[in-house]
Amino acid sequence: MAKKPSGAVELKGYGKDVTIIFNSEAASSDIKTELIRKLEDSDQFLAGVAVVLDAGEYVLSSEECEELKAILADKYNMVVSTVQSQMDETREAAKGIGWAVEDGEQEKPEKRKSVRKQKVVMPENDAILLSQTFRSGQQFSHPGSV
Repeated sequence: MAKKPSGAVELKGYGKDVTIIFNSEAASSDIKTELIRKLEDSDQFLAGVAVVLDAGEYVLSSEECEELKAILADKYNMVVSTVQSQMDETREAAKGIGWAVEDGEQEKPEKRKSVRKQKVVMPENDAILLSQTFRSGQQFSHPGSV
């Protein structure tokens, strides 16, 4: 799960996902107000994007889920792909309106590890196979085929 946001709501990008993180200590009205403000400030940049709602320890009722759905889907054309929560009440409310639910304890994907350099010498024709990224200006020389 992501760290607790400093405000009532925080928008984060994790790979392909945009995650909306709720502060469990914020009031419901503050969450809605700040969410609307941040979405308006995005100037339709997030319109049409699928988002993950990370409620963490914040408890969402069925009514609050419906209000969020109205804000995100109707007003900003956003689709909630999943809801992450540690609270059973929130998971049940999200399931009740048709959202997919995940346990809030899941880890964010790790960054891709760098590719190791591989050199394979092919004795029959003195060729070498390199599996690495070459940047502009980099050179590699070999008397045979590369």
